[in-house]
Amino acid sequence: MTFELRTVPLDGAREHVGVLRFCKIATPETAGSAQYFMSITRDFAPDPTVDGAFSARRLDVVRSDDSPMQEAVDREMKGRDLLTMPSVILPTDAGALAVRGVTSRLIRPAETSPELLCPISRHRSCTE
Repeated sequence: MTFELRTVPLDGAREHVGVLRFCKIATPETAGSAQYFMSITRDFAPDPTVDGAFSARRLDVVRSDDSPMQEAVDREMKGRDLLTMPSVILPTDAGALAVRGVTSRLIRPAETSPELLCPISRHRSCTE
């Protein structure tokens, strides 16, 4: 997940807008743990005091919001594989999930019939 923050100096000079990007990624580490990565970049002069305060606030968010949420999800899953659990579809995700479903239905036949993947000929695969 990437967040982008824009800053404007107090004098309001819009041509000096600074962009700060904050990214966080959680990836599986083992069956029961995850790795959590954070990255902070910006396109304006570093300031150790400001940077340290921003980093500290981001870590507070991870500790107070992200970690408890991930722990609650882990408790709810009870060790089950995500793909075996009933899905919850948020309204904002419905379109992307519909596209994914159509794509899966189109790919599935091609996995069992490689000739469907070949744009050259319907009678032989591209690997021949």
